[in-house]
Amino acid sequence: MNRGWSKQGKRYRKVERFCEINAGMLCFSRPIYGDQIARLAWIEFGVLKPGGKLWIKCFDNRPNLEKETVGE
Repeated sequence: MNRGWSKQGKRYRKVERFCEINAGMLCFSRPIYGDQIARLAWIEFGVLKPGGKLWIKCFDNRPNLEKETVGE
């Protein structure tokens, strides 16, 4: 995901780069599991921007499975 090879990987890297450029800004990553197995289904990545605005993206990490929209 964070290599930026896929379309959503490029979006993930965009958020990562923003965090790198704006050192000291609150950034978080939350793993989301879709079932009882230990395979990560989604990654929620967010930033608390100046003024208290949240920038949150949710990335699908399920390879070759039927994709489900979880929010952008």
